Amino acid sequence: MVPKFKVPGISMGLGALAARIAASVLVTRPVVKRQKCVKCASCAKACPVQAITMTESGPVIDPVKCILCFCCHEMCRYEAMDLARRMRIFQYGRKKP
Repeated sequence: MVPKFKVPGISMGLGALAARIAASVLVTRPVVKRQKCVKCASCAKACPVQAITMTESGPVIDPVKCILCFCCHEMCRYEAMDLARRMRIFQYGRKKP
């Protein structure tokens, strides 16, 4: 028997374990606040990977292309880009463009 051995996960408590699992599944992503958006396209212009396209209803963020740099959030003068915790997108066998 190993002295002072602690089993990982159990000794840290279920709350801490749940928090670690949630952190691995959830990610902070930019989200458009439609009620504040004036469709000026400053978010699309600021995006270094062109993950935002403008439509008649406003900006649309491609979650696959988005690199989570939050330039859109920083550059929107109307505070129409919010940051929200969302499910991480797992892509098995696909490469990012």
